[in-house]
Amino acid sequence: MKICIAGISGRMGRAVAAAAKRKKEIEEVFGVDEEPCEGYRVFPSFSAAPVGADAVIDFSSPSLLGGLLGYAEACRAAVVIGTTGFAEADIKRIKEAAGRIPVCLSPNFSAGISVLERILPLISAALPQFDRGLAELHGRAKKDSPSGTAKALAAAAGIDERAIVSLRGGNAAGQHTVYFMGQNEMISLTHTAFSREAFADGAVEAAVRLAGKPAGLYALSELFEG
Repeated sequence: MKICIAGISGRMGRAVAAAAKRKKEIEEVFGVDEEPCEGYRVFPSFSAAPVGADAVIDFSSPSLLGGLLGYAEACRAAVVIGTTGFAEADIKRIKEAAGRIPVCLSPNFSAGISVLERILPLISAALPQFDRGLAELHGRAKKDSPSGTAKALAAAAGIDERAIVSLRGGNAAGQHTVYFMGQNEMISLTHTAFSREAFADGAVEAAVRLAGKPAGLYALSELFEG
């Protein structure tokens, strides 16, 4: 299996490349980026990248979406998108591409967040009288605020985005806490990522499971459950 990583020279891209190297199913890893990445073939654009990837993993920026989707369709490759900050028009393009190739779009690829996102609606439905809130912490380099993961968890818990508290500082990989607050009690659920490997391993596993599937837009939970 051959994997192309968009943004391979960035922090997440390097983590994904290392995770891909550890997977026995993957025989070749290369990437698209403006900067080199030691130990890997890196191409300056998708038009320069070799056709033949089985999956494309994206941790780059929304500006590369057009080239990425065009390359994936030319390869008939699966696409795993971890980039956040897309505009509505970008999401529409992703959904249209999913009519032709298999696509998984997720703001977070850790197994723990996947489970948390599935159980939050159950708690929310069982405790409709409780107030809800969400706090998220990321490193100072994190661009979007609230994070894509925070928005997804808020939607799952029935929390208004205005109730999300976002903190930025240091080099924290990511922490999200969801609160259900009653009159005399409170439930708090916290997920802490200790390193980017948690996301990288999940993204690579998603790519392995997505490759070869029929065209469609897949939730991460669908891939991990099946």
